[in-house]
Amino acid sequence: MAGGTSWNSDFAVATLDHYIAAAVKDQVFDEHALLAWIEKQVRFDRIAGGDNILIPLGTAEDENGGSYSGYDTFDTDPAESLANAFYNWKSYQQPIIAPAREILRNKGRSEGVLDMLMAKTDVAMASLRSKLNTHAFADGTGNSSKNILGLSILVDSAGTVGGLARATAPYWQANETAVGGALRIDTSVGMLRMYNNCSTGSGDGARPDMIFTDQDEYEAYENLLAPDIRHTQRSVGDGTFSGLAFKGVPIQWDADATAGIMYFLRASAFSAWIHPDRDFFHTKPARAEDGTLQQDAWISHILLWPEFAINEPRRTGKLSGLND
Repeated sequence: MAGGTSWNSDFAVATLDHYIAAAVKDQVFDEHALLAWIEKQVRFDRIAGGDNILIPLGTAEDENGGSYSGYDTFDTDPAESLANAFYNWKSYQQPIIAPAREILRNKGRSEGVLDMLMAKTDVAMASLRSKLNTHAFADGTGNSSKNILGLSILVDSAGTVGGLARATAPYWQANETAVGGALRIDTSVGMLRMYNNCSTGSGDGARPDMIFTDQDEYEAYENLLAPDIRHTQRSVGDGTFSGLAFKGVPIQWDADATAGIMYFLRASAFSAWIHPDRDFFHTKPARAEDGTLQQDAWISHILLWPEFAINEPRRTGKLSGLND
């Protein structure tokens, strides 16, 4: 990297800001299966303002309307067919820490300082990415419920999500089957039944579009398909598939996935949000030199306000209690 001959902290901060905004930020959701799916299929919305994220919901069909003849009176009674789900912003921070010794020994060459700071930024982003992916599989109760909501609570038939209690709102319940045994394709506790439960029967657009599970269940499904493996080269016996799918729906495993659960998801059933004023915002560094830090170091933070939400749980589902 080209650079000047002396340390310029303002130039370093501006360069690091640009690096985070133009390069690292766009890569933070890669490398982890669930985060990549949220970024590319669910997609993040950037909205500002308000203490909550409000999502209007269609809870039931309007019973008004229908056929009529002649001078029949049209139905005009109010119909309670809408509700609102409320989600809260969650706040994440990840520090970028550089001891003064590492900066000062490179003070004569700005490019050395910048290379070091960018390397530390890469580590910080990787750490933040790992936390987000782990939390996206969990139930949001971690760290005194400061974590983002995850699949464990979003795709469930019980609990309260978005301010709505599932016990009194059947439309807010996901499909859930406690298998308590090995993974099956058929039967009432198999993959086919769950796939159909999450579909509407009205065509390819009304079905799950991604299945996530842990490594054991992924391998169990591949073993179920073993009789269908075909060798394409006489000189090479490749006894595996390059990728797995069920009825055309990709199946991926994730190291952070909860053991013994297989999720059937549809991107349109979810929402993901990032506050534009905390969209990987890089804070001004605190330093001992200017009295903003009581340590001989250079510390800044990456700030992110995200949330992962669901707006149609009944089009999602999970097989739980798998023990392959």
